[in-house]
Amino acid sequence: MRLAPRRHRKSSRSLVILAVKFILPLLSVFTFFTVTYFVTSASLDHVRITQQFDMAAHARMVDAAETPMLTRGAVAAIGGSATVQPLIDVAAKRVTSLEYHHRLFSYMGAAAEPELELVAELAAKQMNYLDDADARTLQTLKFGDVCGVLAEMGDDPNFDLTACREFRGGVLMKGYQGAILNYLALARSILARRQVANVTAANGVGVLLVAGVEVPYSLVDEMNGEDLNDALDFVKFYLVPAFDITANFFAAKSLATVDTMRTFMVAFLVAFLLLFSAYQFGVFLPQVVRTNEEIQQERVVLLLLPARLLQAVPELTDLLTRMLEAEDKAMAASAAASEA
Repeated sequence: MRLAPRRHRKSSRSLVILAVKFILPLLSVFTFFTVTYFVTSASLDHVRITQQFDMAAHARMVDAAETPMLTRGAVAAIGGSATVQPLIDVAAKRVTSLEYHHRLFSYMGAAAEPELELVAELAAKQMNYLDDADARTLQTLKFGDVCGVLAEMGDDPNFDLTACREFRGGVLMKGYQGAILNYLALARSILARRQVANVTAANGVGVLLVAGVEVPYSLVDEMNGEDLNDALDFVKFYLVPAFDITANFFAAKSLATVDTMRTFMVAFLVAFLLLFSAYQFGVFLPQVVRTNEEIQQERVVLLLLPARLLQAVPELTDLLTRMLEAEDKAMAASAAASEA
């Protein structure tokens, strides 16, 4: 009587056991790179946004710092309208640039070059990218008492809080959102007067054309007048320090995000290497050794099976033949290595 061939039935349980034993290291490596990718991607996206806000804020600060100098240079030039017009154009462009960067930083939807496009898209959400304390301070700078913030956080040890709050009728008590508009109007009015003035005398005396009527005009009086002095003080003591504090909030946040990401990556890498090494030497390699021992035991069992049983089941005969051939190859390789 010939026995029917038996088929080996694989169970899902054995497959799960093998997966846990030998696929877990690969899964851990995949998890490591996945976490690394998403953490790095999220951090860099955040840094990209805060850096663009930082760039726009610093550009606004530079514009504010240069505007009164260029305005003063245009006013001080001797000559008629045609002579001073190039200087006025340079100063006017800087005033326009200041207005542009302020609008870009403060309002959503402003047209922007690619380097600053995120500022235009996220201007209304800029507070979300700062710590709570910095966000509150920025809110105060924009709409509250600028002088109080400058007294607390400014770099000038001799800052005059009372003079700041009284400056130009207390315009800085309502935030720099309104103060910058006051400054822009002031700078443009100074340039407009010089544009229609005709000064050819070496002593700076000339005439100003107002509604078709010539009135006396003096460069000396303009240079030492209240408007130009206010423009210089506006920038030196108030706007530039306030804009600098604003820009530094975003610069500090960018650096903090990079430092946090770097610290996380170093800690995560060290922890992963330690855990992975511990798993390899404490779990994985012993599992490999035990699995090899189990295979060897199964081979020994097969060798001990009766010859009649092996002849009755062709699958067992084929399996035994392959095992012996593999063993012969292994012994031949070992002998060759010993001779070498």
